[in-house]
Amino acid sequence: MKHYQKSFSVLVACTSLALLAGACSSSKKTTGSSPTTNTGAAPGTTAAPATGTPIPIGTIETQTGGAGGNTTLGTDTVKAWVSWTNAHGGINGHPIKLYTGNDNNDPAQAQAALNNMINNDHIVALVGHDSPGTQPTWDKLVSGAGVPIIGGPAYTTDYNTNPDMYSTTTTVETAVYGGEYATKQQGYTKQALLQCNNTSECVAAVPLIKLGAQALGIDLVYSQTASETATDYTAQCLAMKSSGAQVVEPTVNNQLLAANCKQQGYTPVYVGADDIFSTTQIKSTPEFEGALSFRQAFPTSQQFPETAEYFDAMKQFGSQYMPGGGKADQNAGIVSGTSWASAYVFGEAIQNAAVPAGQTVTTADVKKGLAMIPQGSTNHGFTPPVYYGDGSTTPEKAVSCFWIDKIVNGNYQLIGGIDSVSTQCEPASLLHFK
Repeated sequence: MKHYQKSFSVLVACTSLALLAGACSSSKKTTGSSPTTNTGAAPGTTAAPATGTPIPIGTIETQTGGAGGNTTLGTDTVKAWVSWTNAHGGINGHPIKLYTGNDNNDPAQAQAALNNMINNDHIVALVGHDSPGTQPTWDKLVSGAGVPIIGGPAYTTDYNTNPDMYSTTTTVETAVYGGEYATKQQGYTKQALLQCNNTSECVAAVPLIKLGAQALGIDLVYSQTASETATDYTAQCLAMKSSGAQVVEPTVNNQLLAANCKQQGYTPVYVGADDIFSTTQIKSTPEFEGALSFRQAFPTSQQFPETAEYFDAMKQFGSQYMPGGGKADQNAGIVSGTSWASAYVFGEAIQNAAVPAGQTVTTADVKKGLAMIPQGSTNHGFTPPVYYGDGSTTPEKAVSCFWIDKIVNGNYQLIGGIDSVSTQCEPASLLHFK
């Protein structure tokens, strides 16, 4: 066990470095931040506009230049939360004002945009970033200014060591464990791993996944890498079939892989993180039926009573991402759920801090409100159980729980519900970060 924990800490550091290396590119013109605010009542509501002092927050996203391609989903989700909140009277009489930035996957642009938000826009929190590639290069800049970082993909151990970083999703250590747990939980014992070899993140993940499999007693009978741009995976399919692997965890051209494997009479169960297959891919690839997914954020493709507010808000202020909208296919993964959860937790903190409408909300108020969130809270189903520190020298505890979902009849469905009873958790004995 000690060997597992020591190896994990070293390998996670390598993963963080890989993210950093992948984020570097030539400098471009800084995008900077732009404000978004909405204090009017939404159609069909009667709430009076909030008239207290505005609360400035920021968010940053890799909208261009990153592995995810051109996207504004994270920013649009936070905007929807701001519009929904303001349309319902703000929080304690305060309207929310949002400043946004696009880092273009460039650390220099990210730091310039965030410096502008901190020094000119005077944000009191960075809420729901979607820029994991540059995050290791700017998080200390933000926290060094005393600004709390709430949510965003928790892909680095900074969320376990920096008191000003508050995760709203499963943290990185358990992310290694989750995919393997999903395999084990469904009764499978033999797994194949086919990671992409043309990005540093994929290569760095291989030893981490191996450690997770070892810890759970899963026999990793095949482990190779291949290019995401390969035109044929027949050789890999035959090798995996020969190995006896019941489950395949791939990060290549997964649709082509599934088609090639089917041609060879090999139809394994596929497993991945955070809904690795889009809605369009599921519909066009029957082989993905039954695929398992480890989920770090609440599902945006399946509504529960606890999460109805997200769907109501997005239907009104982000309808392009809802069923029938032009960008609905983008909303199967982690980004929107993570962004909404981050904004929701911020809202809970402001509610807790109870700053009168006529007074200015400060970063200290935000941290005070975050510390008041009950230990183990799931924030109305929008987060796994979280454990926040006091905002000073005590880092937040690891978020070691997650959900598992499965493709059933062409749709993702959680195995169990959204409440904390239905989450799966990594045992404390395996955690390097408690």
